[in-house]
Amino acid sequence: MRHWTVFGGCPKYYSLASDADLLGQDPLTAIEALILRPDALLRDEGRSLLIEEFAREHTTAFSILRAIAAGRVQLQEMSDATGIPATALPKDLRRLQDEFQLVERQLPLGDAGGRLGRYAVRDPFLTFWLTGLCCTAFARRRRRSRGLAP
Repeated sequence: MRHWTVFGGCPKYYSLASDADLLGQDPLTAIEALILRPDALLRDEGRSLLIEEFAREHTTAFSILRAIAAGRVQLQEMSDATGIPATALPKDLRRLQDEFQLVERQLPLGDAGGRLGRYAVRDPFLTFWLTGLCCTAFARRRRRSRGLAP
């Protein structure tokens, strides 16, 4: 249960943690060993997942998921954070929600029209990865590959 906030219900992550004798230890130790170290097995897991699922469109998915993970959970907030027009976001969000089950729309009780709905990333590991140090390193690497300042 202590590792659930990072690994969610993915057996692969628990298996890796078990193989490295990390399940009985503090979750921060597992995070450091499996995600944060330069040679960590799950360091690029979020990036690999997005590239595998979305191919050339992974940067759009990455931008939207990162905005949601950072707390920008309404259309206009996501648009401001990603630069994607608010009118184009519903199509991308539907794909993330229906096709890939990476996002869910949460409606507060009594909001029949859905105006107060908020989006959330469904996968705890992906949420952690998107808001964690790995994400910062990925963004830095992307800027460098485009010839931009670090």
